[in-house]
Amino acid sequence: MIDIDHLLLLAKIQISDDEKKEIEKDLNHILNYVDNLKEVDTDNISAKKDKYLEKNIVRQDIVRHENSEDLLEYSPRRNDDFYSIPSVFK
Repeated sequence: MIDIDHLLLLAKIQISDDEKKEIEKDLNHILNYVDNLKEVDTDNISAKKDKYLEKNIVRQDIVRHENSEDLLEYSPRRNDDFYSIPSVFK
């Protein structure tokens, strides 16, 4: 059984009692389906290998500007040798 009130508290969601019952019914249905999938015998089934997983698709990091001063010139705001950005926190 799912503690729907705890999930709603964690998600900071407020819904009506009718909606709670409907969501609880849906979630229990989903979890029962997942339990059924756990019972499927997959011992003789090999994992599918996708071609895109066979090689590293991430590009190499290549330094293009070794002089940071050149890059800082393009910054709209800077503080000595650092980029200056607007404050994120108040």
